[in-house]
Amino acid sequence: MLDGQAEVLLTALRVKSLTTYEHCLRVAEMVGDLAERMNFGEDQTRQLTTAALLHDIGKMTIPSSILTKADELDPGEFYRIQGHARMGHALLNRLHGFDEIAHIVRHHHERWDGEGYPAGLAGVEIPLASRVIHLADAVDTMLHPRSYKAAYPMEWVLGELNRCRGGQFDPHVVDVAAAWLERQLVAPRKLAQAA
Repeated sequence: MLDGQAEVLLTALRVKSLTTYEHCLRVAEMVGDLAERMNFGEDQTRQLTTAALLHDIGKMTIPSSILTKADELDPGEFYRIQGHARMGHALLNRLHGFDEIAHIVRHHHERWDGEGYPAGLAGVEIPLASRVIHLADAVDTMLHPRSYKAAYPMEWVLGELNRCRGGQFDPHVVDVAAAWLERQLVAPRKLAQAA
């Protein structure tokens, strides 16, 4: 169950962008499944799923015209999009007891190879929860249509995870996620059916 403060933010995100809100729900569902497979404890799983639900909360500060733009973003617009991790951190850091969740959200776009943002962290410098959310965020984005792209099939997504293993994504998280996603091909659930 979400803290009342987080509920208010999530409701505001739903009003701002139903697409982003639904994306956050799917990412939280996936990270919950991954946390179970990675043997996260109950408190760790709760923290991870809360951070996943709120990982894009900083997008409330971005104009809808940028969030829904079908064309390529110009450098200024891209910078604004990248700023959502910092803005999410700033918003969540104002909530009582949300310091760790704010830290996870701040770093959910860091890459295993150090080429991510906002701090350019690499490898195990990146909080594990942020690494899990980063992968689930990317998987959901690939599996679902956006204003700028169509949905990709699950087989393609699995290939992309393998291609980016050790570059964009933590290799261990890729291994766990790929095994879970491959099972979705055999016994489809909501995630696979959306592909």
